[in-house]
Amino acid sequence: MTPLLTKITRPFLLFVLLVLLLSIPTYYWIIQKSWVNELDEHNKLLAKRTELEFLRFSKSTDHQQPAEETWNRIHPDAMVQLDQKILSKDSIYTIKEQLVENIDGDDNLRILVTSATIDGKPYRLRISTSFEDSREIVTIITGVTILFFCIVTVGLVWLQRRISKRVWHPFSVLLNQLQHFNIGQQSEIDFQPTDILELEQLQQSLKGLITRSVASYKSQKQFAENASHELQTPLALLKMKLDLMLQSPHLTSSEFSWVEDMQRTVSRSAKINRGLLLLFKIENGQFAEIEPINWQDVFSHRIPILTDLATPKNIQVVTEFSKQNDVYASTVLVEILVDNLLSNAIRYTSPNCKIYVRIFSDYIEVCNPGNLPLDSSILFQRFAKHAGSQSGTGLGLAIAHQICQRYTWDLSYQLNQGLHIFRVHFGAV
Repeated sequence: MTPLLTKITRPFLLFVLLVLLLSIPTYYWIIQKSWVNELDEHNKLLAKRTELEFLRFSKSTDHQQPAEETWNRIHPDAMVQLDQKILSKDSIYTIKEQLVENIDGDDNLRILVTSATIDGKPYRLRISTSFEDSREIVTIITGVTILFFCIVTVGLVWLQRRISKRVWHPFSVLLNQLQHFNIGQQSEIDFQPTDILELEQLQQSLKGLITRSVASYKSQKQFAENASHELQTPLALLKMKLDLMLQSPHLTSSEFSWVEDMQRTVSRSAKINRGLLLLFKIENGQFAEIEPINWQDVFSHRIPILTDLATPKNIQVVTEFSKQNDVYASTVLVEILVDNLLSNAIRYTSPNCKIYVRIFSDYIEVCNPGNLPLDSSILFQRFAKHAGSQSGTGLGLAIAHQICQRYTWDLSYQLNQGLHIFRVHFGAV
């Protein structure tokens, strides 16, 4: 999962980085191109000025040598040469040549070759301007611009993160309160005042949603408790009446069988009623007490209680204990989990067999003998029926599964080497 702020910032940073990478060569090329155009304009102006100055120079001085040689020696960057051929088009190019002032190496020169008529004679002018200084200036300008661009980018990112954290702070507070909200404990959410329209609308919507949810939860809880109570009382009375009828000496054998079947049905209905109520309480988080669990102590206390189920079938429970990691849960729910797993194993185990209880560092196992695998797709569903199933409510494994979900444990089943293995994994899966 990616935080919302990261999702917002990451595309922005990638876009800025892409623009920066593309802008560096583009910006450098644009500045250099502009500078070259300026140099070319400068050379054209220098060529016109050379025509006028060379004309005055050739007339004002009595030269022993041709005026062009003297001029070219004095002005190597604006050379003049007699040429009978007039150029139809100026020639502009860049070349590497050694300047007089630079004896250590060559310099890049921007050259303009053009024709001119001076004092009625055709001349060819060669105007040159050093390109090295301009490149240094272009590089400096580009570097400074990139530096400021990076400063602006970093500043924008910093400001965005700073502003985003401040703007999203009320949302983070609200999210934290929602994560710790427990409808079963009737905890309240303290909505902080905000000047952000969308967040205010979200808070108002949540207020209405929570109010309706709490009202619905209270109504369902009251209905479940009332229904359970209203059903449990007549079922208990009916069971008591049936017990009295079974003690009557006037019952025929067929009547005794009918009453006995009715008593079993009433007992099963009472168990189903208690199981459904228990499931409702687990789903709604009504067992909030958390304390350290010692699985060895839990099994040691619960196994003797279930001897009424195991003794008639001469079933022996074999335990294997080892050091376990720290586990925290409700003791009541853990005892219910253990009772359901053990009673399920005892109910579906043949007489004169053994059940194995194993406790490891991060999981427990309850194993009973068997040859045919169970249908794991419906194994933990309510009222699921399995091949060879005996009398039961069909809620035991569903309740065990719901308890494991309550604490994010993993309840799994497998058939291995003639054993049905129900494993509760409470460590890192």
